[in-house]
Amino acid sequence: MDLVLDSRGLSLRRHRQRFLVTGGAEPREWAAEEVGQILLGPAQSISTDALALAVETHTDVAVLDQRGQLLGRFVPSTMGGAALLKRAQLEAAMDHRGVIVATGLVLAKCRNQLHLLRALDAAATVEARRAISRLLERRPAPPPSLAEARPGLFALEGRAGLHYVRGLAEVVPAELGFRRRNRRPPRDVVNAALSYGYAILRAQVERALAICGFEPSLGFLHTDRWGKPSLSLDLMEPFRPPIVDRAVLTLVRRRQLGLEHGEQQGDGAVLLGQTGRRQVAAQVMERLHDTLTYQGTQVSWRNLLVLEARQMAAFLLGRTTAYQPYVHRWT
Repeated sequence: MDLVLDSRGLSLRRHRQRFLVTGGAEPREWAAEEVGQILLGPAQSISTDALALAVETHTDVAVLDQRGQLLGRFVPSTMGGAALLKRAQLEAAMDHRGVIVATGLVLAKCRNQLHLLRALDAAATVEARRAISRLLERRPAPPPSLAEARPGLFALEGRAGLHYVRGLAEVVPAELGFRRRNRRPPRDVVNAALSYGYAILRAQVERALAICGFEPSLGFLHTDRWGKPSLSLDLMEPFRPPIVDRAVLTLVRRRQLGLEHGEQQGDGAVLLGQTGRRQVAAQVMERLHDTLTYQGTQVSWRNLLVLEARQMAAFLLGRTTAYQPYVHRWT
């Protein structure tokens, strides 16, 4: 399970081999070995004993800010091996492997967008899906280097994204004000929910990359920049639609996410209130623990992230000759 602290003033500490949360209506505790990840928010605290227990039980600890952006993760000192993979990761950014990975991630994202639109409402989203399909059919072969390939890949992703959001807008009630994607800052409650959900997803992706031994700042699609988790953003791309977008649209269509869950800020931003954060976190976590069939086996979306990171590692290390990120189809 994953532990999301969703209220200000909460404190997390250790009680024997359990995580104890105080500061709410009543104390709550969980067996440490049952907690896979802890997500902390603004105005909350965690003791060093609790962090030590997290290290003992390999529990990931991440911190989100008020706007739902991932601020950072607590990384044990023992995590830093896998030098062979990190070396291959760096070398692949300079050869054809980087182009293959970046291209595969963008195509998988676009196809997952197509399939989600069809699952949400095939009739209402038909024009958006046709436009995305045309973009995929007419895409040129990628150039041999990442520096040459990136502009075309970002153009494809951006154009497909515009059609995708237009398709989503067809199934979101008009009163919620969702017409386009905006995130810095979000201007409506749906965009606020998406941003918050993506922060949760990013924490899960970084956990998967850490398990496999990757360096999260060395990406292929996203360029390197100080403090930018480029590879985390890369691997997130195909999973935004089937995990976060699906979870948020489920809340919207059930009328469990509305205007009352957003808080208007002085700069025009709309942030999720406490109830909204709780709703979105619960739905995204439920989605992460849903199971699907992957290569003939039932796995959770959360574990699929680790399997996909391992598939990328195998390709970079030369243990497999092809790299094809997962594309989800709703039945």
